Amino acid sequence: MKYTMAAGGVLTNTFKYNDKAFAQFVKDVSYNACTKHLYTLQELKHNASYVLEKIQDICTALGDYNLVFRSKVHEQNNLIDDGTEIIQPGHFNFFSVLELLDGVTVLFEKNEQNQYSRVVADGMSLTPPIIRECLSRTKEGDFVVSMKLMKELKAHLIKTLEQLHAKGVLTFIGQTNRNHTAIYPLGTVSIDDSTHRPNIHLRLGAPLCTVDIDLWFCVEGRTTKLGHHVMIPVDESETFKQDLWKEIVVERPNDDRYILTDPHKQLLCTLKLISYIYNMLVNKGELPQTIQTTCISSTSYIRTIVLYHQKTCISDSVGECFTNIINSESVKLFDECSANTFHVSTQDWFYPERRIYSDKAYTITMIWFLHNINNTFDTICSL
Repeated sequence: MKYTMAAGGVLTNTFKYNDKAFAQFVKDVSYNACTKHLYTLQELKHNASYVLEKIQDICTALGDYNLVFRSKVHEQNNLIDDGTEIIQPGHFNFFSVLELLDGVTVLFEKNEQNQYSRVVADGMSLTPPIIRECLSRTKEGDFVVSMKLMKELKAHLIKTLEQLHAKGVLTFIGQTNRNHTAIYPLGTVSIDDSTHRPNIHLRLGAPLCTVDIDLWFCVEGRTTKLGHHVMIPVDESETFKQDLWKEIVVERPNDDRYILTDPHKQLLCTLKLISYIYNMLVNKGELPQTIQTTCISSTSYIRTIVLYHQKTCISDSVGECFTNIINSESVKLFDECSANTFHVSTQDWFYPERRIYSDKAYTITMIWFLHNINNTFDTICSL
């Protein structure tokens, strides 16, 4: 595929795309990869209910083990509902709001993103020693909740899992690497061995498959027209500052601006499958591992670029949508090559002043698919 750089740094190509081939590819992939076509709705709901019940059991037991860590679990919008889950129902996000931190003051930082904050509390009013030890004092004299809290919480969660194992509630096999890919029997649980992540990663044997769970212990946030917000801790590598938190939307609003049309859902499923293949190759060591992204998951980035595409889309061909998105991402790839980074970025859909990121290698993988699908279709047609 021949690319040229036009005036103003816009990437163009002199290759004629066959939108009919891409439309068929998107429709075939989305149908054959989407979990709603691979499992019955009853199976998917049972699987999701089982995972939710186990997480609620774990969080309840944690609060019973140490009252300081009592919390209320919220599940982020289930992908079953919008039909964009692919291959297996294998990933869940849960947000568990810590009751003890209900009512604390959220102090927004005045920085270039203006989207990060510190959680401020009265150190004397939080009497449990374990909490007071997790507060740090700013130069202004405020007591802020530090990331020591997450380390303490994880240590207590491991002890809780050990207790549940002893009671026969689940089978806890200890700490494993996040890239651990073993298939677990039903009810078997492991916890990620990382000591630097702001969330806790669990792996659980569920009825349909082994699932990866990102569990975020968080602070209750605002309720706005966007819906329910929570404050989650931020990885220090994202801001190069300590003890910052950020606001996220737990439930996507029931509003056309945030809901994909059926063709764009097909497009999302297809791009997610390309991401799935890319990640599989990385995990097998067949592609170079790049720096960790700063978004919750790659799905967040992919859904966002599809939403931005849909906002201005006037095409009636999902094949043309496929080429438009990949070309737009290609422009970013070339524009940002001089930035000495392994990432491309886009505006967060809910928080436009915030950036979310994706590996440049994923963009290159999308271009590879675009090129090879087009060539394969042309070859078949010439036979």
